[in-house]
Amino acid sequence: MQMAITLLQKGRYDEARKQLEVTRKFLDSKLCIIENTELKYKIESELELWFATCLIRQGQYRQAKVELERLMIRKELIPTNLSNEKLILAKAKARRLLALANAYLGDYEEAFQQVEFVKASIASLYTGKQQPARTNLENTETPVSHQSSRILACKYNFQFTEAIIRLLWGDYVEGVKKAKSAHEGFVNQWGQKHFRSLEVTSLYALLLAYNSDAGNAAILCQRTMETMTKVLGGQHPLTLQNMDVLVYIFRTQSRFTEAVDTSNSLCKKVEAALGWDHPQTLRSKCQLGVAKLFCGDYKAAEKILEAVTQASHQTFGAEHPDTLRFRSELAQAYCFSWKLKLAENLALEVLAQQRCIYTLWRRKKPTDRQYPTETLTKVMLRGLLKDVRQDIETLRVHPDLLFTLQLLAKIESKKPESDLSLVQEIHQTVWEGRKSKLGPTHALSLVSEFELAATFRDLGDLKRSQETFERVAKERSKLLGAEHPDTLAARHESLVMEYTIGEKIEIAELESILKLREWQLGRCHPDALQSLLWLFGIQLLLGKETESETADKLLSRLREDPVRNQRLVESLRTTEKVARFYEAQGHLERSAEIFCDILETTNGAGPNIDESLDLSSLRIASTKKLDEINGKSVQV
Repeated sequence: MQMAITLLQKGRYDEARKQLEVTRKFLDSKLCIIENTELKYKIESELELWFATCLIRQGQYRQAKVELERLMIRKELIPTNLSNEKLILAKAKARRLLALANAYLGDYEEAFQQVEFVKASIASLYTGKQQPARTNLENTETPVSHQSSRILACKYNFQFTEAIIRLLWGDYVEGVKKAKSAHEGFVNQWGQKHFRSLEVTSLYALLLAYNSDAGNAAILCQRTMETMTKVLGGQHPLTLQNMDVLVYIFRTQSRFTEAVDTSNSLCKKVEAALGWDHPQTLRSKCQLGVAKLFCGDYKAAEKILEAVTQASHQTFGAEHPDTLRFRSELAQAYCFSWKLKLAENLALEVLAQQRCIYTLWRRKKPTDRQYPTETLTKVMLRGLLKDVRQDIETLRVHPDLLFTLQLLAKIESKKPESDLSLVQEIHQTVWEGRKSKLGPTHALSLVSEFELAATFRDLGDLKRSQETFERVAKERSKLLGAEHPDTLAARHESLVMEYTIGEKIEIAELESILKLREWQLGRCHPDALQSLLWLFGIQLLLGKETESETADKLLSRLREDPVRNQRLVESLRTTEKVARFYEAQGHLERSAEIFCDILETTNGAGPNIDESLDLSSLRIASTKKLDEINGKSVQV
């Protein structure tokens, strides 16, 4: 069995499993001659626990759950002395692994139930009681000299496991506390280079990033990466998992090019090490798809996310949390590409399934709400929002569900005749959920507040919009830095709103934001083009001579192959805004030229154009505008 454990620690999970299966068969033939019941149980349980650990490492969560439940049933039939330290620890480990398997499968209530059993087991080792009341394990005052290394390992492993479960459940604040405690415990007792210390440190870095502390997360993650590479090797699954954490940190810092480069290398390595259908492989590929999406590479992102979603569906099923998360990211990619119908249908399907896992619906009888099984309508969506608001009060609402809700609001806001009251209601609900669970200054809470500000603008409440954008910009500056792309986005929108409501602004600040965005994200990135658009618009309104040069620069970039091929509808809608700016200022001839260019592009898109792209409304609007401009020209 020791050989299997060594293989497991080296990350050779398939070989470890085969070795454990061989050992299993051998012991099955030998255990019958052992008369000592307790000894027999110890040998059998240790083997089964390592086998379950191996299954979890392989991503075989359901099989691991079955094996552990079978072990728990057999355990109850064997009379043992529960005061015996080793037997209590074995019981705690079994329940800890069962909690982890349940959490990975999305059964969070069962996972937390097992967590409480483990707390009781560990506490009994400190108090000498079999079933004590809840104990704060972080504050246990028993001297270290009175604690065996086995008890300490059990305690820290439990904290590590609970941190993972908190992460999966979306409770990032509690998760980072558990990870920090486990990190300090393992490092103090066994050193920074210990196998478990490295794994816990990587998780701690990830949870720091989830709690908007990307700076410290990056330092810790990169330091851990260097140690892991030296101690475990560059191809070890834990090293690759830490590399995946680094990709996520790059994304939170808007370092998308670095995220894509790192993720490209990671996906090849992790697939070679673990296989194409391993959860870690699928999560890494999803990260690559999202990174490409935020780089403006929409087509490539869609292709990756579609493949990941299909693979996850085949491997884990349609209702697995990872599958639902991947489908939400795919719906977001469709939204970015203006495939609004596809995006909305997919997001509604995902939400209908997420509400079964993450909301009060799980604790209600099916007759309490007449939601359809596969999808939701807008009327039913408003009903779901009531459930979500009740969950917010008990902090049970999951970030993944809030993400899908926010995406649906984004999709609705892009429609030609959008229901802005619904958009506002969704964004308000999401903001309240994130604020209550993560805090008002968490990066995700600020994303929701930013979206609320944009909705206020669309509803015509310009002053409130400007004030909200300005508040978000100040908070992001404190949290992320003054030159972070998200801070620049909020500051840019605040400046535009200031000008719109009649306040004087420094156009030089808009130019400065444009230069920073071009330098950080690229000259053709959607955010850089958005900055260029509004710089042109304000220059035009102010009568600046540079407006023509800015417009030519913007239109030229919008026609470039990487933009037109990857972001056709987005580029044409930005072009349409340029034409509308010119029309509003009486430059009818220039406006007509641009609308003609839009019509020529949409009509000549060709038979290979994706039918799901929303070109029809753009074509109709451009035709109508061109007729109006021609009518004005005749009158003049």
